[in-house]
Amino acid sequence: MRESDNNENNINTVSNPGSVNTPQTENNPIPQENVIDPVKDVRDLGDKTIDAVENFINTEDHAGEHNKEEMKKYKTSAMLCYIPLLVLFFVLTNKYKESKYFSFHANQGLITTLFWVFSVIASNVLKIIFTRESMILDNTPMLISFICYILYCASFALTLFGIINVANDASKELPVIGKMNILK
Repeated sequence: MRESDNNENNINTVSNPGSVNTPQTENNPIPQENVIDPVKDVRDLGDKTIDAVENFINTEDHAGEHNKEEMKKYKTSAMLCYIPLLVLFFVLTNKYKESKYFSFHANQGLITTLFWVFSVIASNVLKIIFTRESMILDNTPMLISFICYILYCASFALTLFGIINVANDASKELPVIGKMNILK
């Protein structure tokens, strides 16, 4: 049997630079710094990603500031506040002032509506600036289309986030933009 065949069959060998492959024994254990665990490295990256997303989504919850009766009474109205432009009905009629819980969600819904308006305006301005017109097609650069897509997805995600929070009897602030307080 050749020496290379012997080394291939011996699973527990360690390769040290400048030395011959030596089998693992009790006297010669494999140093831990030389052992790479790809499963652990991937799991760590996944855990870090999940933690980052949870930190982004888990914003301050104000549900403890509201009583259960108030939350039950205004749950449907609070959910409707997150539908863009529908919140303007509650704001213009001052219905949001009936309850602190309802007022909180009306404020968050108004912020969401303003973000939708910003997304539409920013997308249209970017398309006007960067679109090249030809006789047959309008050519918008892919990066501009991608930015517009991200803006619309973020707006939709904020809307869903607010509706899901109300459905789960939570009063969490929206990620990133939820700290603003427009309604007094």
